[in-house]
Amino acid sequence: MAADWETLAEDFASAADSLIAEVDCTLDENEGICSENGVQGFPTLKYGNPSALDDYQGGRDYDSLKSFADENLKPTCSPFNLELCEGEEKAEIESYFAMPDNDLQAQVDAVDAIVKNAEDEFETSLEKLQQTYESMMEAHEQKLEDEKKNSNYKVIKAVLGFKKSQEKQMDEL
Repeated sequence: MAADWETLAEDFASAADSLIAEVDCTLDENEGICSENGVQGFPTLKYGNPSALDDYQGGRDYDSLKSFADENLKPTCSPFNLELCEGEEKAEIESYFAMPDNDLQAQVDAVDAIVKNAEDEFETSLEKLQQTYESMMEAHEQKLEDEKKNSNYKVIKAVLGFKKSQEKQMDEL
């Protein structure tokens, strides 16, 4: 994918309104931008408004990336391009511009808190699920071990194997 990404970046290098870039989220100096944009795995592809990036879910080959970029990496209605907005969408953005910064930040903080709570609940549930899985696997393995032990499984298999080898020797004579 790296070569395809580099080719795509070259294709858009001269574009005045589009940017194909990469950020190495393994470097400490990039921790802020990576965490702000929800980068959790690599490679993570994002697109859109730099202040509110969306996750890219398409193909990772050049043709898929190029097709998506051609169709989606262009100026759209946003606070940065209000002249491209119309009707309700424009009115909504203008209403946010009219709000005091602290009110906007409060709304962002409220959503961030809900998202964090949802992520925390998910992590807690995932930990419980992992514990349940481990407990089930332990019980399953113990049941198999007990059943084999209680039924003389190894001895029975050994006798069966011995008998089959004896039959094979008799057939060869």
